Amino acid sequence: DDKMEIQLKNKKKYDVKEFTIADEAKLKDILMKMVKTVEGGVEIIEPNYNCLRILQIALVDSSDESIKKIKDEDRINIALEIQKLLFEGNEKPSK
Repeated sequence: DDKMEIQLKNKKKYDVKEFTIADEAKLKDILMKMVKTVEGGVEIIEPNYNCLRILQIALVDSSDESIKKIKDEDRINIALEIQKLLFEGNEKPSK
């Protein structure tokens, strides 16, 4: 199976590709630049452009058509879910 599914808190589901090593590196770079930890939370730098780039790399259907249908808030939430996959996935003990 070469795709995963992420589900947002609003129950919407999106199909995400299985990332190549290059995809993963690119996504991590975007996320590291985009999400800045500040006092009392996180600040998101250029959220619209960065989220778009993340969706274009990560989504199974990354056409302009399908991305246009995703609300801005959902785009950011998808990006944050992908961040969890990439950064927290590394810390899970392998079985």
